Amino acid sequence: DLVATAYGACVFTIMGIAAKTHGFSIDGAKVETVKVMGTDPRRIVELVAQFTFPPNNYSAKQKKILELATKECPVYNSLHPDLKKTVTFLYLE
Repeated sequence: DLVATAYGACVFTIMGIAAKTHGFSIDGAKVETVKVMGTDPRRIVELVAQFTFPPNNYSAKQKKILELATKECPVYNSLHPDLKKTVTFLYLE
């Protein structure tokens, strides 16, 4: 649970920095994270994260900035490449 939480918090930090750098805000955004466990050996096999953004008329460029930021997260980049990472973005209208 802490790995999933750290992942979500780290990505949000990177997204916030990217948004501020480009002159927009992600205030009110939320993330839900889930870890999926495997067996033999018992380990995390997948991290699932859904980022939900409040109505803000994000442009296509702003969405691209946010979505690319997920791959700049140090936690993301520290995880084993075999660990599946499923990320979805929901932009509310």
